[in-house]
Amino acid sequence: MTGRRAAAWPVAVAVAIHALVTASWPLALILGGGLVAAVLFSLRVSRLPQILLHAVGAGLGSWAALAVGPFSEALPAAARAISGGALGAAVVGLLCRLTIGAPLSPPFFALASLVACGMTRSGVLYVAGVLMFVATVLRAFGAEAHGGPRLRDLDRARAASSLAGAATGVALALSLILLLPPAEAVARRWVMQSPLSPAVSGLSDGIRLSRTTNIETSDEIVLRVRGPAPDLLRGFVHTQYRNGRWTRSVAPRIRAVHGLAARPPPGLRVSLTPVTTAEQYLIPLQASAVWLAADHAVVDQYGQWRAPRGELAAASSFGLDGEQPVEAPGPPDTAVPPDVAAALADLARAWAPPGPPAQRLASLVAHLRDGFTYSLHTQRRTNGDPVVDFLLHERRGHCEFFASALALLARVSGIPARIVTGYRVHEQNRFGGYRVVRERDAHAWVEAFLDGRWTTHDPTPPSFLEEEAARTPLLAALADWIGARWAESDPATALRPVAALAIPLLGGWLAIRLVRRRRERERAASAVQGSDLPWPAADELLRSLARRGWPRQPWESLEAYCRRLRAAAPVAACAQSLDAYARHRYGGVAPRLEVEAQLAQALRLLRHDR
Repeated sequence: MTGRRAAAWPVAVAVAIHALVTASWPLALILGGGLVAAVLFSLRVSRLPQILLHAVGAGLGSWAALAVGPFSEALPAAARAISGGALGAAVVGLLCRLTIGAPLSPPFFALASLVACGMTRSGVLYVAGVLMFVATVLRAFGAEAHGGPRLRDLDRARAASSLAGAATGVALALSLILLLPPAEAVARRWVMQSPLSPAVSGLSDGIRLSRTTNIETSDEIVLRVRGPAPDLLRGFVHTQYRNGRWTRSVAPRIRAVHGLAARPPPGLRVSLTPVTTAEQYLIPLQASAVWLAADHAVVDQYGQWRAPRGELAAASSFGLDGEQPVEAPGPPDTAVPPDVAAALADLARAWAPPGPPAQRLASLVAHLRDGFTYSLHTQRRTNGDPVVDFLLHERRGHCEFFASALALLARVSGIPARIVTGYRVHEQNRFGGYRVVRERDAHAWVEAFLDGRWTTHDPTPPSFLEEEAARTPLLAALADWIGARWAESDPATALRPVAALAIPLLGGWLAIRLVRRRRERERAASAVQGSDLPWPAADELLRSLARRGWPRQPWESLEAYCRRLRAAAPVAACAQSLDAYARHRYGGVAPRLEVEAQLAQALRLLRHDR
């Protein structure tokens, strides 16, 4: 078994395990075609192109994993990129026929892919797959001709050294398993506390208005929305404010909802398909007849829906002609910290003169939208309360500052109000006709209790929507549309046209390869049985060597002549070319065109040294 084929077995098993664990069959199809090409055909490249082609393979694998990645919903985007990139590098490593470390390099990348797949919740399936991969690697290396002696064939000293090395590796791995998690937590805390480290946009259960704001937007897709999508999708509700932090003052009273998947209500107009993994359902305030593609879920008095602990949110559907049963406001919905109440009350009286509550709230929203600036990068100059500083001094910030300001101003005006975080829906995929929600669409707004019901109010200036919508690229829309078709269709049905096109092409390519190999064998046999006249390129190289003082003696075989030339540094390259010529002419090894190219290259080098 050659080094290329011995290394192909672990990579093939890794691709199969990746497909089974993540259900990413399109990626497995792409990489499987590369594996077939790597076994049947390989390239000879120098060291630098090998490194570059490894990087190209990793890049193509990452792109393929993300483009068709929505089908593998068990992995987040980062893990999909790592796993797909590692498998892509492994396949390219086989295709390039590495001359150094060929049996080791592709399985190493395959192992990196399986490590990334460990982020799935596949349980016993993943453990069995890893054991299968390890067994395959050991079997492939044992079948390799240069894999080294077996353990039982070693003497006692070498066997003890091998066992000591294995024990050291196990001890190091266990130490890393024990030390890396706490070290990672400390490093993350240090990075998050650094004022220079940017935060990444996204949804979280909690709001903290920090002194320094430095948020980088993320393009990762959260879910797809079909139908007449609402502007806002609710995620979390926050009722208590203190020192720049919003939390819930009362623990949620959870009630279970069962039998949702068994009886979908008719006439649902909006459907949400999650792409990333999360426990929270994003159900808007005006949703009616909620249906989830799950047997049960939990909902609390704030109207927050989520999957039971340990499970992930499934697809959901609902109408938009109702209202969720959210409890009426309590004392926490009107509470304002005493240290900021006076300043906020003066500002609320100045902005909203006496009148109906709805009119005063609309006036507060208009002042915030018209007189303040939206920004993801701010630096407060004072140490006071973040909301007061935002209103009186900074006058610029992101959506959480605007929502916090409106909620507190409404409360000091006697209007119960809460902060709600979720996602804004505004980006439409031009190919599929559906809407796409990304992490950068995470948003915060206010729900105020007016005329006996909770109503939605967004004080953030609409300018940030124009900025976000302008970033939607054409290729990203096309890639997501393709990924959505893979994710939401039957794999067998989707693969039929691909197989109908790929099988004839693969059969034709194999037939051409077989014909070419047969012709090469026939030419090699005719060279052995036919004329003894040398090739023109070989004859010219022998004459040039004779003129340089290295003639071939009449009684000297070509193999002996090559051994003599290899001992001399100036003509060692010529010996390699002549040796390849002899192996092809008398043994049929390597194509003739390749051998003739080596002879011509050696002749050019010999003439250049002159």
